[in-house]
Amino acid sequence: ENGKGDEEDGEDEGAGEDAGEEVQEAHWELELDAGWKRYDERTERLISDAEAEGWSTLECKVRGQAYVIDLQNMVQLAKKSGVRRSIRRLPPRKAPLWPAAAAAGCACE
Repeated sequence: ENGKGDEEDGEDEGAGEDAGEEVQEAHWELELDAGWKRYDERTERLISDAEAEGWSTLECKVRGQAYVIDLQNMVQLAKKSGVRRSIRRLPPRKAPLWPAAAAAGCACE
């Protein structure tokens, strides 16, 4: 049950989308001294894939550092230093599409 190296494409979660709303995927965060920080996109995908496969742990490298991510105990362990930090999964949520439209120059009246 060690790390996943391959990323899979083509998993489209379109169910549950309403007009004017976009369902965002769940995301993963790590508790640092200054507060919770979201994982980078690649690491989030690895963790989500491992969770979907029912893995209890996975090994990965983030910024050159090797970690064990324990999904049962919701912790990340730095293999070299032994530092253990809490992780959490935030559920998917719906976000309005209008901010994207506004950024594209559209206006609602």
